Amino acid sequence: IYTVPQSHCVVLERFGKFARIQPQGLRFRIPSLEVVRRVDNWGSVANKEGYFIELTEQQLDTPPRQCHTKDNVPVTANASVYWRITDPRRALYEVDVLPVAVSDLALNALRANIGTLDLDALLSERARLNERIASELSETATKWGVIFTRVEIQELTTDETIAASMVKQM
Repeated sequence: IYTVPQSHCVVLERFGKFARIQPQGLRFRIPSLEVVRRVDNWGSVANKEGYFIELTEQQLDTPPRQCHTKDNVPVTANASVYWRITDPRRALYEVDVLPVAVSDLALNALRANIGTLDLDALLSERARLNERIASELSETATKWGVIFTRVEIQELTTDETIAASMVKQM
């Protein structure tokens, strides 16, 4: 007998196969038959104590990544991704390490969308770019049991020579 905290759940496996999801509240399991599925490989993202899966909205900062715009200007981009697990079964069994996959998917979508715009459009249409990336991510996320609530580009930087030439052009 154990307690599952609010906004969390626990996944139980019976003989190595998915058995059931236990939501918040006072719960029990059969120790000799059922094993709690651990998510230690997720790190500290979307889990508590290695086996309680968080169902609340999560925020993930992506590392900066070098991208090139349509007019071949190198830009370093960084984004925050806000997401929530809707189906713990899919989140565990449809993707290897969910937080890493979410980060990689967001960075790849960011890089692909930056590549379709030139530098001026990129700097002026930041909000629209956030919406395009979020809608693109939602297609893949349904397979993983995840909903992307929003994506926000935190930083777009260019090297000093590009910034100096933009100031001259102004």
